[in-house]
Amino acid sequence: MSEHKKMLTLQLIFTKKISLVIKLLAIVFAFCISIPFVHAERILDGDRLSGIKGIDDRVLVNGAHKPWQAIGKIYTAGLALCTGVLITPSQVLTAAHCIWNKNTNKAIENQHLEFVTGYHRERFLAERSVKRVHHSPRYTSDQNSSASLHSLASDWAILELGSDINNVTPIPLSALTMQELMPSKQNLAVIQAGYSGDRPYILTANKRCKLTKQYADQPLIGHDCDATKGDSGSPLLIKIKGQFQLIAIHVGTELRSNGRSLGIAITPPFAPTNNLTSQ
Repeated sequence: MSEHKKMLTLQLIFTKKISLVIKLLAIVFAFCISIPFVHAERILDGDRLSGIKGIDDRVLVNGAHKPWQAIGKIYTAGLALCTGVLITPSQVLTAAHCIWNKNTNKAIENQHLEFVTGYHRERFLAERSVKRVHHSPRYTSDQNSSASLHSLASDWAILELGSDINNVTPIPLSALTMQELMPSKQNLAVIQAGYSGDRPYILTANKRCKLTKQYADQPLIGHDCDATKGDSGSPLLIKIKGQFQLIAIHVGTELRSNGRSLGIAITPPFAPTNNLTSQ
């Protein structure tokens, strides 16, 4: 065999080997980058998702229909963070930590806040800017603080909207007291609904969850609703004589030593009075 033919043969073998190596590297690379996405999908489907208590009981509901249309999303600087609920045509109730800047330990400036309600699959019934924020003067949260029962006990805020929302029916606060609610907790059907972090564009609801605990000397109750990240500020509702009433809003999750979790919600009254801090 001539030297020229030998060179051609060697080049062909070398080219085939390089091609095989490139294909193998491509397969390995594709496999490696697929792992985190598969893992993320498992988390999004409820596996290891904080706040899901056993079987995921959330169901999809149409956020443009009653009573769900009063439950909307809180945006800060264009990013959806939490859930809020329209309690009057001009007032939205949510969790204080949803509109809080931990760097300044103050509420986020009004011009960066927005409320969108009646939301379902990228369509909505109303969108409003926020004119003023009312919150408890006892609430504080900075980068060095962690959630505690003391902070959760004042973890609420009322957003005063720039203009009324008249095409959506608000959900009023319940007049029932804690003393009236807790004795009937085992027979009381509670409904919770919010925009969970794993389903940010569709409202999900727990249509039959329960109150499980009352925290001593705190306006807090425990519940077993499947509420996770994004559900902060979401309402816990009851239905009396065909009318929905708000009894609390979800503000946190307590992790138990046995690995189970318990939702924590704060109960009324929430009223913007002169005793509250406003911005």
